[in-house]
Amino acid sequence: MGKSWANSGCCDSVKVIDSLEVKNNSFVEIIDTLIKNEQNCNYFNKDLIFVIDVQTYANDTALVAISLTDVLSNNSINNAMGYFNYKGHLFLISLEKNHLIDLLFKKSKRKKSFKYNSRESAIEQLNINDDTLPTFTYLYFNGCLFFDAGYPPCPR
Repeated sequence: MGKSWANSGCCDSVKVIDSLEVKNNSFVEIIDTLIKNEQNCNYFNKDLIFVIDVQTYANDTALVAISLTDVLSNNSINNAMGYFNYKGHLFLISLEKNHLIDLLFKKSKRKKSFKYNSRESAIEQLNINDDTLPTFTYLYFNGCLFFDAGYPPCPR
């Protein structure tokens, strides 16, 4: 394993989460682009965790926010209902309503237990000089993802 998110010694809680596979090709392309672009940032490391929060507006419309953290904390895992690993990074998925899961992801029969610290926020645990890691937002509409915003800019 070797990942700090997989084997941290500072954890007091456990959450079991379903394994997912990305089935939307546009979403895979977005993830590839984010990883490629973030590799040039001074905070990038192999242990970064991507937290994907999907807020549904209608049956086929949602706001997809992708933020980065380097620890499993109450903030990053509390609402997670699925996860997947991609290119060495953990992706945690939080959906406001579960009906979109079938449009973006495919559930597997696997589950995994994650240990995390329920008493500290991610900001309190960060080992990064700049505690404002980026968030990227996309609009999901009718099966397509459209870039909305990305902030803050990448420090190099």
